[in-house]
Amino acid sequence: MKQTSPNLPDLSVTLVTYDPDLDVLERTIDSLALAAEYAVMEGSLGQCHLTLVDNGPGGGWREPLHSLLDSNSMAFATSVLLSGHGNIGYGRGHNRGAGRLETDFNLVLNPDVVMDRSSLDAGIRFLAANPHCSMAVPAVFDSTGTNRQFPAKRYPSVLVLGLRGFAPKWLQRLFAGKLNHYEMRDLVNDGPIFSVEIASGCFMLIAGPCFRKAGGFSDRFFMYFEDYDLSVRLREIGPIAWCPDMKVIHMGGGASRKGMRHIRFFTVSALKFFSIHGWRWF
Repeated sequence: MKQTSPNLPDLSVTLVTYDPDLDVLERTIDSLALAAEYAVMEGSLGQCHLTLVDNGPGGGWREPLHSLLDSNSMAFATSVLLSGHGNIGYGRGHNRGAGRLETDFNLVLNPDVVMDRSSLDAGIRFLAANPHCSMAVPAVFDSTGTNRQFPAKRYPSVLVLGLRGFAPKWLQRLFAGKLNHYEMRDLVNDGPIFSVEIASGCFMLIAGPCFRKAGGFSDRFFMYFEDYDLSVRLREIGPIAWCPDMKVIHMGGGASRKGMRHIRFFTVSALKFFSIHGWRWF
C-alpha cells in the first residue's frame, strides 16, 4: 500500500477526538483504511495520510489511540497522533492536523463515521471530474444503515434551527415543508447536486487548494457551526456538491441530546454564525 504512484493525487485525513468511544473510533479508522486501500488499488489515489488530533487531557488516552493507528499503519503513507495540547476546539483541531501536510485533497472526518469501501474512490473521482467544485458531500445514513440523513442543506433560518434542535415531533411535523426545504429533500435523488449551500461536518471531502485558500476552519467557533461557516466561505471559491456515490454511516449528532453544556455551545455558535454571515429568521 505504501508503494504508490507520485503522479496520483494525495489525501490528508484529519480526525479530532475528545474522550472518544474507542470501539466506534476503531470502526471509523478500520473503514477509512479499507477505503484508502481500495482507492489506491483502483488508481484514483496515490497515498493517504492520517492525522489523529486528540483534544482530550492526554495521559491514559495516548496508548490506546496509538494502538488504533498502529493496527492500520500499512494503509497510510503516514499516521500521526497529535496530543497534549488540550481542548483547542473542533475546527482548530482539524486545522492543526491539516497544517501538517499540503495535499491535493483534505478529508474532515468525524470519529463516529463508518464509510463504504468505495467512498473515497468515488469522491476523489468526482472532484477530479469537477475541478470547479470546492467540496463534495456524501450520502449519509444513520447507525442502522437504512434511514437517510441529509448533510447537504440550504442556508438556515433561526426558526429552522430551533425546530430541528429543540421542538417536539408534533411541532416539527407542522413545519415539515420548511424543514424538508432546508434539507434539500426536493432535490435529493440518485444524481449529484451542485447547489449545496451548507454542508454538515461529519464528512467533508475538500479540494486541498480550496481548503487552504479559505484558511481552514475559523478560530471563532469552538464547537458547532464551524462547518457551516467553512461552507459559506468555500462556496465563494467554488460550488459545493452532493455526491451520492459516496456513502457513509454517521452514528452521532444532535446537540440537544447531549445536555445543557452542548446546548449552550450550540446557541453561542449559532449567534456567531448569523452575526457574521447574515440573519434569516424564517
